[in-house]
Amino acid sequence: MIVLQVIVLLITVVALLPLRLAKVQARTHQLSLLHRSMAWQALILCLYYVGLILQSLILTAWLWMEDKSFIVLICGLVSIAALTYRYVLLYGETIHFGKMMHKSREKYRRVVDNVREIVIRLSFEGHILFLNKAWENLTGHTIHESLGNSFYDYVLPEDRPLVEKALRFLQTKDLSFTANEQFRYLTKQNEIRWAEIFIVSSSDADEKNPSYIGSFYDITLQKQQASQLSKDLVTAKKLQKSVLSHPLYDTCLSIEAFYRPSSGLSGDMYYWVKIDEYCYGIVLIDVMGHGITSALVSMSVRAMLQDLIVIRQSPKLVMQELNRYMTEMFRTDDEAGISPYFTATYVLIDTNKQTVEYVNAGHCTGLWVQENGCQMISSTCMPVGIVAEMPIKKESFTYDSPAFLVLYTDGFLELISPTVEASMESLMQQVRDQFSKDTNYSLIKNLENRFITYANHQDDVTFIVVEITPGQEI
Repeated sequence: MIVLQVIVLLITVVALLPLRLAKVQARTHQLSLLHRSMAWQALILCLYYVGLILQSLILTAWLWMEDKSFIVLICGLVSIAALTYRYVLLYGETIHFGKMMHKSREKYRRVVDNVREIVIRLSFEGHILFLNKAWENLTGHTIHESLGNSFYDYVLPEDRPLVEKALRFLQTKDLSFTANEQFRYLTKQNEIRWAEIFIVSSSDADEKNPSYIGSFYDITLQKQQASQLSKDLVTAKKLQKSVLSHPLYDTCLSIEAFYRPSSGLSGDMYYWVKIDEYCYGIVLIDVMGHGITSALVSMSVRAMLQDLIVIRQSPKLVMQELNRYMTEMFRTDDEAGISPYFTATYVLIDTNKQTVEYVNAGHCTGLWVQENGCQMISSTCMPVGIVAEMPIKKESFTYDSPAFLVLYTDGFLELISPTVEASMESLMQQVRDQFSKDTNYSLIKNLENRFITYANHQDDVTFIVVEITPGQEI
């Protein structure tokens, strides 16, 4: 009997050890599970339940033993107290955990409700399961009246197929895939606004309740700004095109051009003017880059071309003045900045003396084609606007038979062939054919029909055709 009493006493002491460990675990329950290993958690849990089983055995032995000695009586009372304490501890831990979960949910809700974007959860059928406060601010509909409704009811009917397609597409992808779509939605005041949604598919742990989770935000202002910018660009394109020179048809000479910007505004600019009875000045400019910056530079240069060509006339003087203007007007103080520059070809034709003078500032090689030969309008100096003191070389030659002068930007060559050499060979042959073939079309029309395609192109396309017929009326 004494041995049995000792065994009961030892079992009671052993059973109390996991109680102490369980108490320590309860006190540190607010710590993140990431700070304790899974093995430690499993050990605590096993010891807790081992202690519970041992204390239950002690109570059974105490009730079963007829001779309840003082030691056995004490062990039984301790076990009763320990079991009672265990349940109190477990109940308190449960209450504490519930409070922590409630605080966590409240913090999460405050964070979600204070973001500007709408956070939304949808069922696979499109019914709204969750919304944050931003929904009420943006749509005017309350969260209470919206939960359970179909999300598509708030989407403009014309845009519902887009949203439905995006959500159906997610069902075929894994959980890491994000879909986004822009659509119009209706506010409570029947105002039509724009939104963009980013959404992923999600599911519960048991994968029985799949849903969509995501956010969308109002982009009405961005859409309005983009629309206004588009209108402004259309107006600017018309304005830019309006300052280009119109075709010129005169005795012994005609000038025509083809012009097509890549997208929006262009950096290409051409201008010609009849200086006097016999002299004509023709300039073609290609500003570095594309878009608004290059267009602003080209329009700025265009404003000075007429007076500059009429007063200076000489190709060398005209290029010197253009270079001075560019280096002074668009000087960049930032060491990392790049000042704008442009390539250009300026040609001065005197139909009385039958002479051609030109300066090619880093521009594409022009073509002067006669029936019996070809003259290259090659580069004679660097592009305009790079250095203040630019060395400029003027070239000249004479003619005595009908000829075509073709000037163009690099965007035109890129349409003809991938290489410059092949493009120039094809272009030269086409110009030569104009002499031999009986055609009712002008050279510029034949070039357009032969080389210009209306697919998407990356660069501005511009070319000028000057037809010269000494002693004849054009």
